[in-house]
Amino acid sequence: MTEHMESPDILTLGVLNVDIVMELSHKIIGGKIIGEEISLNTGGHGCNQAIGIARRGVSVGILGKLGDDAFATQIKNTLKKEGVSLQLLLDAKSTNTGLGIIMVEKEKQNTYIDFLGANYDMTPEDIDTFEPYIETCRMVVIHLGFSTYPAALRLIELANKYGKTVVVNPSSSTDMKEDLLKKIDYLVLNYAKASSLLDMAIDNLKGARVAANLLLNQIKKAIFVQMDDQGVLVATQEEFTVLDAYSGSELADMSGVTDFFTGVLSAELVKGASLSAAALKAHRAAMICAGKVGVYTAFPTEEEMGV
Repeated sequence: MTEHMESPDILTLGVLNVDIVMELSHKIIGGKIIGEEISLNTGGHGCNQAIGIARRGVSVGILGKLGDDAFATQIKNTLKKEGVSLQLLLDAKSTNTGLGIIMVEKEKQNTYIDFLGANYDMTPEDIDTFEPYIETCRMVVIHLGFSTYPAALRLIELANKYGKTVVVNPSSSTDMKEDLLKKIDYLVLNYAKASSLLDMAIDNLKGARVAANLLLNQIKKAIFVQMDDQGVLVATQEEFTVLDAYSGSELADMSGVTDFFTGVLSAELVKGASLSAAALKAHRAAMICAGKVGVYTAFPTEEEMGV
């Protein structure tokens, strides 16, 4: 790790990848499906969240490991351009940087292929070396996936030790026990993640309300359910609020949408916004993203999101 510097307001942990996004056509020539467009950009849940935070003008540092390869260079260059602090990135020289392949085809679910590589090398011991930064930050934002799970648990433990706000956006494959949920201030879900967490089909507002009601007593402060074009549900012990319902947004590609939502939400909370104001800003930013194909190239600019 580099020499200690001032800690960013937010520290974020999640998978760091380069994303290859290919739009597929309906043409098949010689037994091969023909692609229409392709993009290669920085991605992964950790990067996406950090970029969302940075584009809202809040200082953010990203925790993670990268390989010794060209993909690592691309990720660092992009994050530096976005204003994300790189001081907590570590090198994993024994493996390659993570890679995500996203295949987009009209009127079909996206296909995702992940090579997680250096992400698996992030350990609880690595998190311990960041303790001075955790002690002085204001919030930690975590995408809780299986490749960084042990490191994430240690980060949550240290954040609780120093009384820092913990925001968690779990993957659909993550098992979350009650003792873990009780350490989380804000839980961010979408339909897929809520369905997986509770092992029940959730695809509408009624289901989102049921999910929030079942989980709310286990969370410190609030649950946000990002419901795509049906709005966002903000659930606290005092009230359930639905914002931006039936916004009429056209959905082209949901890749990275919940990550960017989580980043913007976290930044707005650190800036002092109310839960509803932060959720509304985050949801509208997410819907701009959802209206375009791709991940990084679909993220709205600071100007598009407004003040």
